[in-house]
Amino acid sequence: MFQTETNLVDAFISHLGSNASPWVTRAFVREFDYISGRTDILSLSIGNEIIAFEAKLSNWRKAMHQAWRNTSFANQVYVVLPRKHATAAIKNRSQFEECGVGLCVVDEVGVEVVVHCSTHQPVMPWLNRKAMHTLVENGSIH
Repeated sequence: MFQTETNLVDAFISHLGSNASPWVTRAFVREFDYISGRTDILSLSIGNEIIAFEAKLSNWRKAMHQAWRNTSFANQVYVVLPRKHATAAIKNRSQFEECGVGLCVVDEVGVEVVVHCSTHQPVMPWLNRKAMHTLVENGSIH
């Protein structure tokens, strides 16, 4: 179904803005660059929490590591995988839970949260402020 990671991100964003989304968001941006990496999607919740999403077509371990790094600035972090490639990640849900990283699966119908993430207090407040500024100044509004 998803030929590229961009296709996956596009599908996820289309669901993110729908009434069926697990999150109520005020704004989102694609590809937030920071010192340690680049986050695929940042979202600003109604409660002003930053949610970071790492999308991968199949490499859930790499995505989980990247998502965990995002706890340095984000309040919640999730890995986003296509449903048809998520079986191994779901079998390893305990690793997500131990890291406080959530797991979402996407298909043409919508988004399902398989593992809910912990809420984090960012350890880099300056980077949290930069992410907030990026969302407020450049975010697409829902």
